[in-house]
Amino acid sequence: CLEARAKLWHIAGIDADCIKTDMLPHTDTTGKTILAIISNKDYLHHSSKILHKAQNQGASVIIVTTSNIEADLEGFDKIVAFGDSVPIFNILPITAGLYKTAVFANDSAKSFF
Repeated sequence: CLEARAKLWHIAGIDADCIKTDMLPHTDTTGKTILAIISNKDYLHHSSKILHKAQNQGASVIIVTTSNIEADLEGFDKIVAFGDSVPIFNILPITAGLYKTAVFANDSAKSFF
C-alpha cells in the first residue's frame, strides 16, 4: 500500500492514505477513492463485501488484483488485473497497470484510501 501511495503521488499528484480493509467500515469514504490491492482469495468474500458497502455509500473503488481473482469479482468496474501472479520483475505489465490505475484515479476523487 505504501508503495502504491508513493507512485500515485509521483505519477498523478494524488495524495493517498493507507487503511486496512477492516477499518473501512469505520471510516467515512463518501466521495473518496479506494485503491484496494487484493492478492489472496482467502479473504475475497469479506473484502468484496466491505468494498461494495463503501461503493454503495459513494466511494469510487479501484481494485488491483490477478486475473484469477478478477474472475470472481462482481459489481466493480475499475479493475486493474495482472496475469496469474503479480509480475514483480516484468516492467511492461507493471507500467501498464500503474498507468491504468492513474487514469482511473484522475477520473475519480483526488483523495485516496
